[in-house]
Amino acid sequence: MAAVITGKRMTYEDYLKINDNKRYEVLNGELHSVPAPSTGHQGVSRNLGFLIWNFANPNEKEW
Repeated sequence: MAAVITGKRMTYEDYLKINDNKRYEVLNGELHSVPAPSTGHQGVSRNLGFLIWNFANPNEKEW
């Protein structure tokens, strides 16, 4: 879950000035920290990618 970092209204220009290698989003002018995806989330994402690839490319057996 994202956490609100500051009550100050942020602009895209303010967002571009952040330089600390953390993940953030600006939603309705509020800066939110965003955690990295969990390994479970990454596994589900990978499996969905495999399913979509196989559906979209039925004649190809390899990536």
